[in-house]
Amino acid sequence: MTKLTPIAASLLALSSFNTFADGAISGAVLDNSGALSGAKITVVGSKLQTATDHKGQFSLNHLAAGDHTLRIEYLGYPSSDFDIKVIDNKSTDIGNLTVNIYDQAMEEVVAVGYMRRGTMMAMNMQKEANNIKNVMSADGIGKLPDRNAAEAVQRMPGVSIERDQGEGRFVAVRGLPAQWNSTSINGDRLPTAEEETTSRAVAFDFFPTDMIELVEVSKAITPDMEGDAIGGNINFTTRRAPDERTLSLNLGVGSAEKAEGGSHSFNVLYGDRSDDGKFGFIINATGWERDWATDNYEPRREIDSDGVAGVHRLELRDYTGTRTTYGLNLAGEYLLDDGLVYAKAMYGTLSDEETHYKTRVRYNKNRVELQHIYNELITEMSGLEIGGEHDFNINTRFEWKLSTYQNQFEYGDIPNGDDNAYYVVKFKQGVEFDDEVGMRDGVQTGSGLIYNEIDGGTDPALDIGMHLPSNWQMDPTQAVLADVELYGIDIKERDKIVAQFDLIHSYNEKLELKTGVKYRSKERNAGFYDKFYGRTKLNLALHQR
Repeated sequence: MTKLTPIAASLLALSSFNTFADGAISGAVLDNSGALSGAKITVVGSKLQTATDHKGQFSLNHLAAGDHTLRIEYLGYPSSDFDIKVIDNKSTDIGNLTVNIYDQAMEEVVAVGYMRRGTMMAMNMQKEANNIKNVMSADGIGKLPDRNAAEAVQRMPGVSIERDQGEGRFVAVRGLPAQWNSTSINGDRLPTAEEETTSRAVAFDFFPTDMIELVEVSKAITPDMEGDAIGGNINFTTRRAPDERTLSLNLGVGSAEKAEGGSHSFNVLYGDRSDDGKFGFIINATGWERDWATDNYEPRREIDSDGVAGVHRLELRDYTGTRTTYGLNLAGEYLLDDGLVYAKAMYGTLSDEETHYKTRVRYNKNRVELQHIYNELITEMSGLEIGGEHDFNINTRFEWKLSTYQNQFEYGDIPNGDDNAYYVVKFKQGVEFDDEVGMRDGVQTGSGLIYNEIDGGTDPALDIGMHLPSNWQMDPTQAVLADVELYGIDIKERDKIVAQFDLIHSYNEKLELKTGVKYRSKERNAGFYDKFYGRTKLNLALHQR
């Protein structure tokens, strides 16, 4: 026989008393189509209320015995009152309560909204395209605070980006490397120029979003497109002359706590047409300047003689800089009786003035290195195109275009303006690390590497230690000039001329025959790299950040 403690017995008695204290009811709420879930049931004249479950059922407890009125409320129907009778110490099933009353029910709910013209155009282009593509208009870009072309494209399905100092730079389509995609402006291939890269990947951070009217991401290449893209093609269409006078001015400011600075931006757009509507033009200028800062550490690993990976160098980095982006877009067009002629000019530039403080702990060389870099990285893109569209008849159109684009990367004149280069000065000082260097599985291997826990060492993978003696410090009298690097890159790639002629004939509303020819001439310049070694001791004070 099980005995209850006094507390358990009291709780059981109280529970038994409250189960049917006063009275209880249960039921269901329906309309002519079935159960209504989420209907609100209230006891008129009291604070008691509940809601029906997903089956339309409900229950109410602790009702005083006697007559009550239940009020049922449901969106789309008028409220309904039902009289009920509650019996003391008894649960009553009141059955189904039907609430739809056709002569008073709401027939429909109409939501009225407004879709911008650019969004409508993008959706229809995507719907009617003869290949797999996504289209986004300037209206869609303007909904979010994306400052360059890469950040705008990342909003589209199947597209991801790589960032540099928090800002989008390279674009990947369908998860494939950025260099496997092609990039074009107004249908013309954009040349590539980027620091220390030999790939075809285009850096998008020099191209402000305010210059973009339309973005097309094609994931299936068609015969009228250049076929050197495995991932896809990203085509940016710049703004053209508006149908009526347009003036837009945007200003923005911000602050950055870590960078101890801020940001400010502007965008001016003005366009108009002549009185007869034949000539139109647009001028679009944009600029953005922001201060940035990052701190990070980077472990460099190598394989020892036993085939186990360890850290041979740990870099502590402190970066600060100011990044400036400017863009200019000019376009004009003249309407003919059977078509139009147009001209476009574009310019975009990114200047990144950076200061790098680096401390390198070289476990395999028993030394600590200090490195200081101060430089300016400049990317410039410019383009010019003229073209025309001529309708021979209702089914035949002839399109032609001549264009040239140039993309260039170089370093600024900090500190050498003649070579567009910068110096990298490095100092080193010897040190004896603690016994954990080279220690793996409790045995000293002598490899000069730091092993984390997963490799048999003691360092956590995300918290690698310095392993310096407790009393060690950088001593200017012991520091040695390791080397001086003169680092210069001047990369320029230019399409001298691209000529394109297309004859388009429509057999019906859904079938087009497009034939054409495209001619391209290219040039590319490379850069230089020099390195000087020195053994001069320094007695000057070194400041480590």
